[in-house]
Amino acid sequence: ISVLLILIVQIRVGSLSVLFHCFGIMTSYIVLRHQMFQLMLFQRKLSKWMLMAQILNPWYQFLLISRCYEVLLQMAIICILHLKRLKKTEKPFSKISLSDGTITELLQLDTTDVLFGVYKDKCYFKSLKNDTESIPGEWELYSYSLSSGEKHIVARETPYSSIGGISGKFYYYLNLEQGKLFSLDLETGELSTVADNLDLGTTPETSRFYGFWDNHFMYINFITNDDYSLSYDVYGIDLESHAITNVSLMCNYHGNRYIWLQWETPTEFLVINGENRYTQTLYAPDGTTYQEEQIEPQFALIKKEDYWNSVPNYIPIESLQS
Repeated sequence: ISVLLILIVQIRVGSLSVLFHCFGIMTSYIVLRHQMFQLMLFQRKLSKWMLMAQILNPWYQFLLISRCYEVLLQMAIICILHLKRLKKTEKPFSKISLSDGTITELLQLDTTDVLFGVYKDKCYFKSLKNDTESIPGEWELYSYSLSSGEKHIVARETPYSSIGGISGKFYYYLNLEQGKLFSLDLETGELSTVADNLDLGTTPETSRFYGFWDNHFMYINFITNDDYSLSYDVYGIDLESHAITNVSLMCNYHGNRYIWLQWETPTEFLVINGENRYTQTLYAPDGTTYQEEQIEPQFALIKKEDYWNSVPNYIPIESLQS
């Protein structure tokens, strides 16, 4: 009986060590560093205790098992507390009075909620859905009324139909699977096709929304070449005429890339169309000086007509270092 008891206890200790090892792997992602340090110390002690248990009496083995269960229970409690903290995914959305600085909380947002746009008295948020009924990566667009406090779901989208933004009373977005640009009227809920047969990538990483410029919906296709370098196709879709323009202007700024739009006036764009290199004197920790090359963006103006026709008639702006 004694020998059988020892074998049973040894089997239990061995199973428990495997269980504890798996449990340690799981908790390594959610516990703090000092707790993991204590966990590693316990794992080392456990291996020594198991060696001693093999040569000592069964009663010591029972004590060892009880000690293991005690430590596992403590670690389980720690994990539960951390999981509860991780599940607390809400963040406040508040307004601030510009007259007296009073902060008023309006609602609690989930950590995946992003303020997407504002129209009239409503704020529009995009929220990543993770419930069992949703498509993986599905987004939900909902509105929050600042006057009534009501929330309303505007649309549900897949990752391949959530590339866009709000301009005026419309929500414009690309659908990569259909190759179309849609507009959703935020007042009436009417959905319309703005443009189709678009040159689009296959994933949200290869086709990205570039903003609204000069009443155009702009997007960029990122193309990976055979040498793993990137090429860019920039498109603008006129929201009135629905005409599609491919802008071929490129520049050298941290490598070959598209012209960066920065601002616009009624007739011109402020852009980054290159880089300026200059040498700057820097100070080392010991007080000595050394020279190092710096890079700053090269700014310029370009008439909107020239930009849309890919004509590089830039009006240079004096370097910041001049």
